[in-house]
Amino acid sequence: STENLKVGDQLEVRATVRLGKLGQEDVAVQFIRGNLDPRDNLIDPVTLDMETCGTKGKNVMMCSVGSPLRGSGLQGYAIRVIPRHEDLVDLVDLPIVVWG
Repeated sequence: STENLKVGDQLEVRATVRLGKLGQEDVAVQFIRGNLDPRDNLIDPVTLDMETCGTKGKNVMMCSVGSPLRGSGLQGYAIRVIPRHEDLVDLVDLPIVVWG
């Protein structure tokens, strides 16, 4: 529960990712957080790479990351799964990014 979190507390984030035909080496999972503006858009978002912390069944990976809460007010959070490949230069060039 996030109801009792205070500035300075550690927010522990976990994600379950169903890979389908992909392998764990094919994707990166990221946690994105930041303050929200009046339209619920993230302001100056911070991106943290999530660590693989296990598997659950066939082609399902578990990921986690800790993120210290640095400020008060409305906060927004997102988890995204992106391709991982040595030839990938810039995420802006990706035609598809899955948000969850």
